[in-house]
Amino acid sequence: MEADETVLQQKIKVLAAENAELKAFRQDYSSAKQSLNRMSGRLRKLCKRLTPTTETVLEMQKIADEIRDFAKQATH
Repeated sequence: MEADETVLQQKIKVLAAENAELKAFRQDYSSAKQSLNRMSGRLRKLCKRLTPTTETVLEMQKIADEIRDFAKQATH
């Protein structure tokens, strides 16, 4: 009977450690997502103020691609 208790206590410790890791990951993910949303909003505001020259459009497309890549990395 005591062996079963020891095994269960070990499982509880393992699960508690995994839970702590998941909480830390979730917090980091939420923080990164919030930062990405903030950057996206700032970029939208900036785009509204710029004149649509070819150079500006190409630069914005490059930035949008970088943000898209960052978002993919954050979700995987």
